[in-house]
Amino acid sequence: MDNMLIHKCDKCNKKISDRNESLTVDVGMLGPRILLCKNCGKSTKDFLKKNNLIDEEKIVKFKI
Repeated sequence: MDNMLIHKCDKCNKKISDRNESLTVDVGMLGPRILLCKNCGKSTKDFLKKNNLIDEEKIVKFKI
């Protein structure tokens, strides 16, 4: 029997089939990890950028 991980957006519960189409937000090293779909992640990314809470150089893959 094979195990299959199903990833869903933590905000809207939409199934995320491609992990490159999502935003993962980590709160510290041991804090919670939040997975957001492309639609929910765009507004979150814009908020973080506007308030200088993320460093653009450290973002690996997030094409929105």
